[in-house]
Amino acid sequence: MELLLPHSYHGPLHILPPLLEQIVTLMFFGLLFLIALFTGLYFYLNRRRPQVKKEEVNSTDWLLQLQEQTQKHGDYRQGCHDLSRLLKETLEKSTGMQIEEMTAREIEKHLVSGGFFLELCHWQFGSLTPDRESFRQLIQRARKVVQAKRQKQAHHA
Repeated sequence: MELLLPHSYHGPLHILPPLLEQIVTLMFFGLLFLIALFTGLYFYLNRRRPQVKKEEVNSTDWLLQLQEQTQKHGDYRQGCHDLSRLLKETLEKSTGMQIEEMTAREIEKHLVSGGFFLELCHWQFGSLTPDRESFRQLIQRARKVVQAKRQKQAHHA
C-alpha cells in the first residue's frame, strides 16, 4: 500500500536542500581557511631574516678549539664532520646563502674554496680514516677559506 502525500506537503523535508547547501558552503570556506592558514604558516616559518651584523668570532678561536677537542678524543672523522658543520655555519652567516643544505660540489660552484670542501667530503665519507696530520692540514686550509671569504667581503664592502 502506497502512501500518497499531497503536492502541497511542506513537512520537515523542505529544510534538507538548504541545510546541505549550508554544510557544503561551510566545509568549502573551512577548507579555504585551513589552506590559507598553512600557507601563511609555511611562509612565516621559512622567511629570510635580515642579516644582522654580529660581532664575528675570530675563526682561529673556534678552529683551534675544534682542533684541540678532536686531538683529545682522537676521532678525526668526527672532527671532519664537526669542521664541515661549523665552517658551513660560519660561511652561511657571512654570505646569507643556505650553505648547510648544499653538497660539496655546489659549495665549490658558489664559493670557490680551491677544492677544500671536496677534500673534506672525501675525509668525512671516504674509505680512509683521517689521521692527526691530515686533520691539521684541513684546519689550516679551513683558516685560509675563512680568511679569503672575509677579505673578499671587505673588498666588496
